[in-house]
Amino acid sequence: MQPELPYVELEAAADEIGGLWQQLAGRRVMVTGGTGFIGKWLVGTFLVANRKFELDARIDIITRSSARLSDFRDESLSFVTGDVRSFQSSQAPDFIIHAATPVHNSTEDGIELLDLLGSGTANTLRHAEKPGFQRSLLLSSGAVYGPQPAGLAGFPETWRGEIDWLAHGAAYAQGKRQTEAMSLLHARRHGYPLRCARGFAFTGPGQPLDPRFAISSLFADALHGRSAQLRCGGLRRSYLYAADLAVWLWTYLLLPHAPEFLNVGSDQAVTLDQLAVLVAEICGAPPPAAAEDMRQGSDYIPDISTARALGLRVSTPLDQSIFKTWSHHGRR
Repeated sequence: MQPELPYVELEAAADEIGGLWQQLAGRRVMVTGGTGFIGKWLVGTFLVANRKFELDARIDIITRSSARLSDFRDESLSFVTGDVRSFQSSQAPDFIIHAATPVHNSTEDGIELLDLLGSGTANTLRHAEKPGFQRSLLLSSGAVYGPQPAGLAGFPETWRGEIDWLAHGAAYAQGKRQTEAMSLLHARRHGYPLRCARGFAFTGPGQPLDPRFAISSLFADALHGRSAQLRCGGLRRSYLYAADLAVWLWTYLLLPHAPEFLNVGSDQAVTLDQLAVLVAEICGAPPPAAAEDMRQGSDYIPDISTARALGLRVSTPLDQSIFKTWSHHGRR
C-alpha cells in the first residue's frame, strides 16, 4: 500500500463504510484526479475494501502521470493516461468520481482554469452515458457560495451566495459552479443519480505542504523550525481529517438515497491565529508571530446538518488531526 498513507487508517475507514461497499461488487469505478491528495485516500480505501470484502471490483485512474501512484500495485487497478479534457477509455464505468480539480490559486490564468474545469467535466460526463450507468460523484467546492457573510455560522446547501465575476481569482468559484450545472443537467438528461460534494478544508497524511493554504503552510513552517507569520488571523476555518473525508465521500456515493448536494467538511471552527498556536504546540515549533490585523477574505465554514442526518460525523477532533498529520510528515 502507498507508504504515504497509513494502512491502519485506510482499513478503519473501509470498515466504517461497511456493507455499502457491496454496491461495487463486480462493478467498475472511474476516478479522475486519483493522484491528488483526496484521490489517493479514495483509491486507498477502495483497494483495502476490495480485498477485504472480496468485491471483485475494478478501479480506473485517469491521470497524466501514473508515476504519481507508483506505489499502488493491485490487479484491480488500471491507469488511463491523458489530460482530463481529452482522455478516452475503452472500459465503460458503472460509477464515476470526478475529482480532477486544479488547486485554487488566484494568480492562475482564469481562462485556462475555466477551460480545464469545463472541458474536463464535459469529457468525463461522456463516459457516463452507457446503459445501466449507476451513479456519479462530483467533487465541487464550498467556493461556490462566495464570501461568507458576517454573522452566518456556516453555509447551508441552500445558500445561493454571490460571486463577483470581475473579482481577482473568481474563475475558480465560477468554474466550480459551471461543473455543478453541467453535471446536474447531464444526470437529469440521462437518468442517473448525481451526488455533488461541496468540499471545504481538509488535512491529513499525503497533503502537500502548499504555502497558499493556511494549515499546510503552518506545517511547512514547523518542519523548518520557523515561527509562523500570519495575516488575517481572525478569519475562521475548519478542517475535516482525510480518513473521515474518505468515509464521507464513499458513503455519500454509495448510499441508495441521498441529496444531490452535500457540504463536506467540519463545523468545528477556529480562527487562523488559534490554529497557528495549536499547530506550533503540537509540532513543537516556535510560537507564531502576532498576526497582522487585516481582514482580507472571509470565514469558510460549512453547515453540516444534512451530512449529520445521513449519519456522517466528524470523528477526528482537530488536535488529533494535526497530531496524526504531523506525525506522518515526521516519518517521511
